[in-house]
Amino acid sequence: LKEGGKSMNVLNYTQKLKHYPDVLTTDQAAEILNVSKKTLYMAIKNKELHAVKIGREYRIVKAKLVEMLVS
Repeated sequence: LKEGGKSMNVLNYTQKLKHYPDVLTTDQAAEILNVSKKTLYMAIKNKELHAVKIGREYRIVKAKLVEMLVS
């Protein structure tokens, strides 16, 4: 039953975020999480949120963001 509830949450988040691209900018991720970019960068630095640095910018895979929200 717990797994079923968790799956439903993933589906809910996936549905709500369907208009976002699969790979998010920090601006998009901060908007989704309703936090400042500074808070988002701290979460990345503290390894609370997985991000990949490309050049001078970070990118966040939407599926990883959903995983974090559900856990």
